[in-house]
Amino acid sequence: MKILKYIVLIFTIILISCSSNKKLNAISNKAYQKDVNYIPYYLKVYEAKELYESKEYEKSYNLLDSLFRYYQPIETPTVYEMDIYCELSKKLKKYNNEILKSILKTETVKYGRKPYADIEPGSLNEDIVLHSGLNKRDFENFHNEYLSKINYALKDTIVEMFNNDQMYRKKNNNYSMIKFDSIDKINANILLKIIKKHGYPRENIVGGMELNNPVKPNYLSTIIMHLDYDFYNENLKELFIKELQNGNLYPLDYAMMLDRMNNNSKNKEKMLNYIYLGTYDSRIVKDTLATNAARKLIGLPKIKKVQ
Repeated sequence: MKILKYIVLIFTIILISCSSNKKLNAISNKAYQKDVNYIPYYLKVYEAKELYESKEYEKSYNLLDSLFRYYQPIETPTVYEMDIYCELSKKLKKYNNEILKSILKTETVKYGRKPYADIEPGSLNEDIVLHSGLNKRDFENFHNEYLSKINYALKDTIVEMFNNDQMYRKKNNNYSMIKFDSIDKINANILLKIIKKHGYPRENIVGGMELNNPVKPNYLSTIIMHLDYDFYNENLKELFIKELQNGNLYPLDYAMMLDRMNNNSKNKEKMLNYIYLGTYDSRIVKDTLATNAARKLIGLPKIKKVQ
């Protein structure tokens, strides 16, 4: 009888443990379990940031909370929605521990950060980690998962592509122009193979700044800005839109790449119909309505004032 009770107890513990792990994995992987399009997500996080900056904290929190119940949180550059959500959780004393778990796991597994290592008494990090229910072992497992997925060969390839891209660009002579034009074509074909195989490489694939000889945030975007627009349009456009929709490519990065490809294009006549997306401070938006409509399609907020 005692043996039977012991077996039941062990079985119950295993079930509870499995249930807990499944729950955490389910919330962190929910964006992959559904046919999720991140473009509406991007538009909403920009709205949430605007509410936050207007000190409408309750509305901002509620908007992000509803988003994070459906989407796996990401950290959109210039928005930093996960940071805003954590800050407002503490400010408003509202703690959804499942969403906090998802945020902390995303920070570690996707971006290579170490939130558990940055804890100081009374800090926001301490508060969020405490209310998430995660422990040191959880973060160690998350970090090991992050490290196990880094493709070092791909990282080194992108660093080499960037170095080649920059090699002749600062030299203003005909030979240099011929060389970097040739390098751009080589990089374009390598990039196409990378995107087809790996998607748009982010920190979860090529690692973060803590690595030796890292892929810096501007490397890929710089390479892409120097691509021939026709090559992009024929080979990369649909792939990039897909990466934008699945949350791997951020709207502002994408818009800046397109605007600069347009600006660098040698075929100015062919680019006359291109709708400028408003990423140059020095360039005038001629048609605000057209620009805002084009920005909305890729998840960017409106330009409020005519430049």
